Amino acid sequence: MKIKNNRLLATLASLCIAITVPAQNLHVLPSDPAITKGSLGNGLKYYVVENKSQKGSADFALIQKAGLSVQNDTASVLSYAQEALSSLPRIKGGTAQDFMTRHGMTPGRNGFVKISDDATVFHFEDILLSDAAVLDSTLLVILDIVDRVSSTDDPFVKQWYSPSDQAVVVSGDVNAKDVVTRLSLMSYMTPSSPSATHKEYMWESMDEPVYVINDDVSGDLVTLKATWRLQRTLKEYMNTVQPVIVEGFMNDLGVIATDRIKSYFRQHGVPSANVSYDYIDATESLSDESFSVSVSVSRDNLADAIVAVAHVMSLIDSGAVTSDEVQRAERLNVESYIPYLTSPLKDNGEYVDICTSSFLYNASLALKTEVMAFHASKAVSDEKELSLFNSIVSASIDGQKNLIVECSMKDCPVGTDDIRDLFEKIWSDPRTDAAEVAASDTLTLAGPGPKVKLKMPKSEPMSGGTIWTLSNGFKIIFKNMPVKDRIYYSLSMNGGYASIGGLEDGEGAYMSDFLSLCRIGGVDNRTFMDRMGEQGMTMTSRINLSNSIISGQLPDDRLDYLFQTLLAVMYEREPDEDAIMAYIADEGLKKSYQRGTVHERIAAIDSVMCPDYPYSPYKSGIRLGGGFAARAERFFRNQAAKADDGYLVLVGDIDESKLKKAVLTYCGNFRTAGRMSSRTVVSYQPVSGTTTYTVDGSCNSVDVVMSAPMSLTADNYYLAEVASMLLRRSVSNAVVATGMYPQVKHVCKIYPQERFNVMLTLNEASVDGFAAGTVRKDPIESLSVLRSVLSDLSSIEFTDAELAACKAELKQRTAIQKETPEYWLSAITKRYLDGKDFSTGADAKIDAITGAQVRSLLSSLGKGSRVEYITESKL
Repeated sequence: MKIKNNRLLATLASLCIAITVPAQNLHVLPSDPAITKGSLGNGLKYYVVENKSQKGSADFALIQKAGLSVQNDTASVLSYAQEALSSLPRIKGGTAQDFMTRHGMTPGRNGFVKISDDATVFHFEDILLSDAAVLDSTLLVILDIVDRVSSTDDPFVKQWYSPSDQAVVVSGDVNAKDVVTRLSLMSYMTPSSPSATHKEYMWESMDEPVYVINDDVSGDLVTLKATWRLQRTLKEYMNTVQPVIVEGFMNDLGVIATDRIKSYFRQHGVPSANVSYDYIDATESLSDESFSVSVSVSRDNLADAIVAVAHVMSLIDSGAVTSDEVQRAERLNVESYIPYLTSPLKDNGEYVDICTSSFLYNASLALKTEVMAFHASKAVSDEKELSLFNSIVSASIDGQKNLIVECSMKDCPVGTDDIRDLFEKIWSDPRTDAAEVAASDTLTLAGPGPKVKLKMPKSEPMSGGTIWTLSNGFKIIFKNMPVKDRIYYSLSMNGGYASIGGLEDGEGAYMSDFLSLCRIGGVDNRTFMDRMGEQGMTMTSRINLSNSIISGQLPDDRLDYLFQTLLAVMYEREPDEDAIMAYIADEGLKKSYQRGTVHERIAAIDSVMCPDYPYSPYKSGIRLGGGFAARAERFFRNQAAKADDGYLVLVGDIDESKLKKAVLTYCGNFRTAGRMSSRTVVSYQPVSGTTTYTVDGSCNSVDVVMSAPMSLTADNYYLAEVASMLLRRSVSNAVVATGMYPQVKHVCKIYPQERFNVMLTLNEASVDGFAAGTVRKDPIESLSVLRSVLSDLSSIEFTDAELAACKAELKQRTAIQKETPEYWLSAITKRYLDGKDFSTGADAKIDAITGAQVRSLLSSLGKGSRVEYITESKL
């Protein structure tokens, strides 16, 4: 393995030299300018992030280089963290946990503190900064924890909790200079002490593979997971491009591996509920890095799962990968960074994670956009990149060394030796199947269409854009925004799955996937998507109850290609029978795979609240039949025949003269009906009153869904936002002592009835992350606590200051969202298809919200429909 590791380092050095100049020093990506970091006089480090996305609040964190592996003294580390949350020396009244909860914090999955093998991280989220005193008080609470080293005689604390082994992170609506000044003054209260000597990372190679059977699982699926341990990046290189390069190639490997495994299953008629990969890098812990692939199939296909994984990974390890595969994988991975280009909304929690990795592991503080730019600017040939990819993969993947194969299956009928024998047999002779990577046919796109004329343009008052109507009735709305070199599009049409004749109950939830099951422009869907990707274009389809939307983005110089591609989707499409049959088989397994997940619980709750409702938007594991494809194709064909029954919305960097030329060239090809169709009216009333269900599951949870009719005006839309925010704070305050962590989500529904829906969820949190003495309550007890909040929502408690803070945060968030093209795509579509304008005069509508209105809306919610869904663990 030492030889492999040396080869890996040499390969990385070669790639870095090819990309960066000068070659002597690895390139360091520039840090996010929003982050200010430094050290205080007592050795305490700080990271302060000016993030204006979340108005009036901030996240605070304290990171300590002491975890469960310190001297193998787990009990002392846990006791230290829990006692720190239980005391408040400098601020009278309650505990640190009480203080944080009073000021808006909601405990997360780890409670208030996460304790890993190598670190302890106190994370206090969404603290309301109602005035400067809250900022000062919160910093004092954190410095109290830092200063425990000087206020105790405990030799364990004195050895491991020096200020120089800790870092403070503040991320939110703050002034960095002001926070640093406060920290500097307060640091005199916490004297310095000697830093501890911490255990260094040591790589220990495994010469033999490990095979494990985990039968402590439920369900009727088998999951096979193959994991390769990888030596972590050296600390001195963590803030350079080296981990970025490794991550890029590991993600490329993941895309190629999962594509090939899915292809293998399709070719051999094996349905699968899941095929995925995971790469754990050196920013998450001080442990090894790892790469894994995981598949879930029926119990009868255990052998097929073993063969597929061994077959594919052995071929990849041997270098049987094409340059086209690597280029495709790289495009898909670069595309995953695109949302960061346009979204100015930043999450405080993400900043805390970035700063935590920087302090503990010397990870980069670079923006995601910098990482994307680096990946997109590699100046190496395709042949060289393929060679580098193969070298890195060969140095990382092996059929024997550093391999762990885990089979999770209830009552597994075979032993580990049987799994080992089959895996090693296939690995040594994978029998190359060239059909796996074969491309299909040639994509053909539309040429110029019949001549059309452009009618007099009109202004679009809500967005400030322009409306064009062509002589054939096709309509375009476009809005210019300073989005560099990109255009975002949405072909939005009236008509959803409620208009499909003969639709089976629950079938509509699957309609959005149908385009991915079609041959388009003469090629299969994968080839079609690959060809779009080569042009920098993305596309997704979403079919809901009343509308059909095809959307994505592309470079601003590809307008002709946009129209050609949309025309191919609309008129050069035919169902792919093989893809459809594979899809139906896979979907038949996914209900078992999703058992216990939030998706499965929501689908179950929806069926309770809306029994016999045929148009549920949630996939429920129904048995799809052959008629599904015929009905879907008929629907898409009908939609394509009335392209004037909707709008093509374009937002971004638009050259009007080039757009006009492309429109007049291609839009005559769209088939139009000359009239707007009437929207299918669906009348449905959810059940009233409260229903309680208790089911068995893998972990404890409580879900409460409430729904009430609400006229969806713009005023009520923003009122619902504020009401949800205040409800979340009340729930958090009530359940903090249960050892559960709450989540509150809401949605304002338009169809089939305008309603305000709220989902409250309590999931198990680690009791190690709460103050000493906290005992996790069971789901029934936790539900009882939650009911105490929900019993009289008209009397929910909140102060004028809390209401003002929520309104200020909502205004800030709305203003920031309006800077994104995605916001305007959605807003324009809602305006012209649904008749809803939630944009005009937003600030005034938010300012006008009163406490009485909030209580009235919540009161109606409390009197509406309610489903309580309790999941109790039997493991």
